[in-house]
Amino acid sequence: MARRAAGYLRRSASKDPTKEQSREAQEASVRRLAHGAVLDLFVDWGISGGKAARPEYQRLRAEIAADRVDRVYAYSLSRLGRSTTELLSFFELCEAHGVTVETEADGRLDSSTATGRMLLTIISAVATFEREAAAERSAAARNSSIVCSWSESRSAPTVSAWIAGRPTAPSPTRC
Repeated sequence: MARRAAGYLRRSASKDPTKEQSREAQEASVRRLAHGAVLDLFVDWGISGGKAARPEYQRLRAEIAADRVDRVYAYSLSRLGRSTTELLSFFELCEAHGVTVETEADGRLDSSTATGRMLLTIISAVATFEREAAAERSAAARNSSIVCSWSESRSAPTVSAWIAGRPTAPSPTRC
């Protein structure tokens, strides 16, 4: 059986879709990279790249392991995943089965050389950092809104609230 090219598209659930690559833009990107070759698309929409348990991603891995795919295209490495460990595992699988990986944002990623593995590790670490930093910002925003809601619902400060550092009146730096 002839091996074929695969395109992988993914986007996490986002509160601001204008900051994310649309499905159409990602698909156009992988089709450009494929130069008109027949392309099987694997699409996980609304699923975090920090999770390996993405149905289409797991199907893509199975197709690679079965030697049915020889090239993988994606808009960027971060679309393939945002876990350094998982991305390195994915590239080990690709290397073991002779699969090339190319992205529009990061170019052709070669894990067969020491330099390629180093660059791949750095790029995947940045993708992991971006995911973790976004989670920290979200948690900080939630905590800030909880503090503001709590403080606005109180009419007079209590000694224990002041000791705990929770003023009852909204603070311009906290709310």
